[in-house]
Amino acid sequence: MNAIEKMNKIRKLCTQINGGLQASGYWLSEEDISYLSKQQIQACKIHQMIDFDSHILFDIANTFQKSPYVRYDSFVNCIKEALYIYYGVRRRDHIRYDHEIVMIMYEQYIAHHGIFDLALLQDCIKAVKTNE
Repeated sequence: MNAIEKMNKIRKLCTQINGGLQASGYWLSEEDISYLSKQQIQACKIHQMIDFDSHILFDIANTFQKSPYVRYDSFVNCIKEALYIYYGVRRRDHIRYDHEIVMIMYEQYIAHHGIFDLALLQDCIKAVKTNE
């Protein structure tokens, strides 16, 4: 993929994500989306996975914008941390029901008072196994 195609992909993703975020007052810049796309690739590498869907950024952003623990200045970091948890859960259970994982992550995130840590990952995995 050349530089123009990458930029067009980021702009399209930016438009999609920001369309869902406008009501809550959040906004992600093209730089934020580019950074998060790179973090998604890094999370996949760490968890030895390949994921061709960029919609998970949209799903995580739209779900976590509702959190009382997320401030505007920490929103990008929240999405980044959620990406790592998401791929950690998917890797351990080899499952593929994205939106349900995101909803479970959000519930556990709220239960953990907005803290991303190993305990959150473990509780997400337990909750996914319970829902299977």
